[in-house]
Amino acid sequence: VLLLHGLAHNQSWSVKIARELKAAGFAPQPIEYQTFSLTIDECADLVAEQILDVATSSRSTAVHAAGHSLGGLVLRAAINRHPELDDIVATGITIGTPNEGTPWAFTGARLIPRVGKLIEEIRPGSETLAIIDEQTRSSDTEWVSIYSSLDQMVPGHYGRLDHPRMRAKNYELGGLGHFGITSNPVAVETIVDCLARADACHTPAVRLPRQQTRPRLAMTV
Repeated sequence: VLLLHGLAHNQSWSVKIARELKAAGFAPQPIEYQTFSLTIDECADLVAEQILDVATSSRSTAVHAAGHSLGGLVLRAAINRHPELDDIVATGITIGTPNEGTPWAFTGARLIPRVGKLIEEIRPGSETLAIIDEQTRSSDTEWVSIYSSLDQMVPGHYGRLDHPRMRAKNYELGGLGHFGITSNPVAVETIVDCLARADACHTPAVRLPRQQTRPRLAMTV
């Protein structure tokens, strides 16, 4: 399972997810790339190279990949730009990813000037997002989007994956922030369960929360 971090971040986002993946029998693999002064396409090319390296060196016939925040968009762009990944990435999961952009990007470019150009790319309606959608192909990759209604950086529907050629499953978690969605027990369980079911029958699925105190989860296809 390849794990992609978000903007100006590192693999600390995936500590709990990686631990649970190992417990479930998976081999989590961090994908490292720096986001400063790069575009989404440039990040995508770096990620594609690493995915190909992992696929070549491992005994697995395919890999899964999960990206938090910007990492989800980078994953989508990597698969778009490198068609050979269609047969390698069995499952793609976006977590709190601005698939429809994020209103935060209108001010974020000024707050973090070193990555200003990249942040402009994730503004709702940007040319970059339009190209990612336009280049998206139908493939055997199973897509899942996990997002939160209370995520202030990627609020609600901005995290959904509704592209008709992706046929993604969307899971909405209530009451979680942008980074809480990577460590909350329900969110982590959702990710691990999606991958376990994908391994078993190539159809991602999810257990519903067992306790009312956990965040609300709603699934739509």
